[in-house]
Amino acid sequence: EDFVEQDGERAGGGLFDSIGGSIHMAQLVYRVVHPEERPVRTMFIIVTDDTEIETANQCYWTPDRVRALLHQQEEEEGWEFILLGANIDAVKVAGDIGIPAENAATFACDAAGVRENFASLGAMISSFVKGAGIPPTWSAQIAEHLKKHESDKN
Repeated sequence: EDFVEQDGERAGGGLFDSIGGSIHMAQLVYRVVHPEERPVRTMFIIVTDDTEIETANQCYWTPDRVRALLHQQEEEEGWEFILLGANIDAVKVAGDIGIPAENAATFACDAAGVRENFASLGAMISSFVKGAGIPPTWSAQIAEHLKKHESDKN
């Protein structure tokens, strides 16, 4: 899986279009909202199963453009980005667009894996909202379930 090909191939462009378009939409909303009504902190959570999402702007959001947009929002606005993925190497995909490895996790795409994914996200978001940041162990339970899921398949 090579998610960063930029030689005219789509290479997962649907995912990049979705991420770039969503961040851009949030930027537009924040611009028209009164400063006192804007959130103090913003966390952008990307959850994907690698299903291609077709958009009208199929080739606009390349990995480089998404990476630049994420970097801009992190530096200028203090946004945090999280990527969770099933059926992909989430750490690699996150790295391709500038999300740190510690903010990415691959999860098992089964009922228990999805439940664990959102339970871990809930705990992490709670910590973030309280101003404590993202705990370094936020994805440990997700990884543990994935490991168990993969060993059960063998």
